[in-house]
Amino acid sequence: MKKHTWVVLAVSCSLIFGGVALANGVVDKAKPGETSVVVPCEVAIDEQLVKVKQTEAADLEAARNPQSDRERFLQAFAGYKDLYAIESAAYADQSDSTDPAVQRVWKELERKGDVIARFEQLLTSQSEKEPSLYEAFVEETQQVNQELYPEQYK
Repeated sequence: MKKHTWVVLAVSCSLIFGGVALANGVVDKAKPGETSVVVPCEVAIDEQLVKVKQTEAADLEAARNPQSDRERFLQAFAGYKDLYAIESAAYADQSDSTDPAVQRVWKELERKGDVIARFEQLLTSQSEKEPSLYEAFVEETQQVNQELYPEQYK
């Protein structure tokens, strides 16, 4: 890994372990034989601080190493395919349904499946010198969404 990646990782781990140590210190301060009460708010604040610092570290890392268009496309495309798979699985046993709402979902899934197939083909045939797949993917999915859900784009 690169040096700055190690630094970000070290800072994140330090914050996590510091938060855990601080939480344990609150519990250890109780006198023997007495019931100790850990105020959940204090722990929640520490956990929130850790989350904020982790987010800041991730933002710094992203600023130092921006994703290429291909990486952005692969990430967005993988998420789109995952959502498609989840929705397809949810309606898999209703393929013979005559319910208009279910039939609409199947048409939506068919259209989204066409987009996935098209971009999988583009992905395998694309060279690095061609225009961004990410931009084309975002444009096409927005067009599909406008066609499928016109009520949301009024």
